[in-house]
Amino acid sequence: MSGKIYEEQKVEWFLPEITTEFDNKFYASLDFWVPERNEIGHYQINLTQEDIEKRCVEYEEKLTFILKKIAFLVKYKLVSVRDIKVIKPKNVEAVFHHTIDLLNSSDSDFKAKEIEEKNFAESRCVLLMKTIKSIDDYLNLSPLVIDTSSEIIDSKEKFDIKKDIFLFTKHRSGHLMYVGTEVTEKCDLRTLSNYQNLVNEYNDLIKVITN
Repeated sequence: MSGKIYEEQKVEWFLPEITTEFDNKFYASLDFWVPERNEIGHYQINLTQEDIEKRCVEYEEKLTFILKKIAFLVKYKLVSVRDIKVIKPKNVEAVFHHTIDLLNSSDSDFKAKEIEEKNFAESRCVLLMKTIKSIDDYLNLSPLVIDTSSEIIDSKEKFDIKKDIFLFTKHRSGHLMYVGTEVTEKCDLRTLSNYQNLVNEYNDLIKVITN
């Protein structure tokens, strides 16, 4: 659906590789996993050793194809905007000091970077950037991808919040559901200080897609 919107509005993809890599075969390979996931989720899977071996071979082939198709993503930087400060000396034009965490760093700990320039990004968001040298060109992934590492646990209501990168899964009864990239247990993120902003961003996104 988003591809159709881009075509109608004559908007260029932030990731130009999408037009060549994300073809019908790629989407079919993603759909392949849906019934498998549903079976596992409903505990309806009962495989013999032979079935397991066959599926391992088939899954390896499918996964290899998908990874090759999305390999171009390594060229981009996934960052979390931790903080933005306005630097405005007297008689000098204001600049914006961004403190960001590089989320796809090869190190075990996310690397912190600082960017200072006249342009500014949105605060407390996860961005996909072509370069971390400038804020000029980026794709804001919020509220589909969020980083809770900067959340301050300052009340008992926030004790269930885990520090992680979370991916949006579904919208139910007015609430946003997420799954962690490292955290395995379910987390209720409704006590996040910016949760209502995330809900508003989601509603705005749906309006753009459906209108």
